[in-house]
Amino acid sequence: MWCKICNRETEREKCELCGNKTEQDTPLEIYWCEDCKVPNIKYSSGIDKDICPSCKRITSYLCADLRPVFPEERLLLEILQDKPLAYLNKSVWASNNRYYIDGKSVIITVKFYKKLSPDTIREQLAKYSDRNDSDFFDKNIKRFVDLNKTRLNYIIDEARSFI
Repeated sequence: MWCKICNRETEREKCELCGNKTEQDTPLEIYWCEDCKVPNIKYSSGIDKDICPSCKRITSYLCADLRPVFPEERLLLEILQDKPLAYLNKSVWASNNRYYIDGKSVIITVKFYKKLSPDTIREQLAKYSDRNDSDFFDKNIKRFVDLNKTRLNYIIDEARSFI
């Protein structure tokens, strides 16, 4: 059980310290390893939450939720920023209106979307799509899966037991 108010684990349905109703699951946090260039999914209560499971170096907090940015979306992001193919060999992830490029935050506001016309965007996508390969992305996702195998296996086991 997890108390959101006190940010701590407990065995009870009500926190002994604040009296707040607790939640079933301990929240997850995403940490960034500057050496491995891959996000690590960790429980917020984990004693080793800021240690990379691969290189054992200290990581930094990134966010609470994250998703991969596929090469097609990455190219669109680059075009909106007037930087086509600039992130081709970078680890790019997203959370809400924020992108993380090699662990550095980039906020995409509405002005980015209004800067170019849909026709211009389509022209740029067509112009660069043949050079927008997925080699780096595929390797990066494989590394992400390898580093986060414990969490991913837990999700698979939970889904199977539910079914």
